[in-house]
Amino acid sequence: EEAGLGDEILFFSRSAFHCSPRYSTAFWTGDHLTSWRKEDGIKSVVVGLLSSGFCGMSLNHADIGGYTSTHVLPVAVPGITFTRSQELLMRWTELSAFTALFRTHEGIVPERNHQVTDHPDTLEHFARFARIYGVLADYRKRLCRDATMRGLP
Repeated sequence: EEAGLGDEILFFSRSAFHCSPRYSTAFWTGDHLTSWRKEDGIKSVVVGLLSSGFCGMSLNHADIGGYTSTHVLPVAVPGITFTRSQELLMRWTELSAFTALFRTHEGIVPERNHQVTDHPDTLEHFARFARIYGVLADYRKRLCRDATMRGLP
């Protein structure tokens, strides 16, 4: 408001309380592991998005592909080493096409994580779901308006 830009500004918050939707334009679920794990990977994103929606924080999303990698040793150690595979990135892309925001992140160790541009199949898959996200723009705007005006998840 102070800058006079009105609806042209978007910022998202990770920390919140029950009145936060009044003050933040969107939310993000935080720095997830680049993994399939239910504790803090893609599975936890589904739970976080549903839970936050039911709590009135409807405009929520996660970094496509996760953010936190733990590949610090010279060899991968199952259960300790987390890096983003092509398959994980592609599935996360599909999930994110149906959320409020469609946003990638290279992660904290980009060279150890599969990126959208690393393989033609990944890039084609990402482009397809970016188009799906785009096609749903009017629908998403209506849902966002309803969430803002009526507090619906």
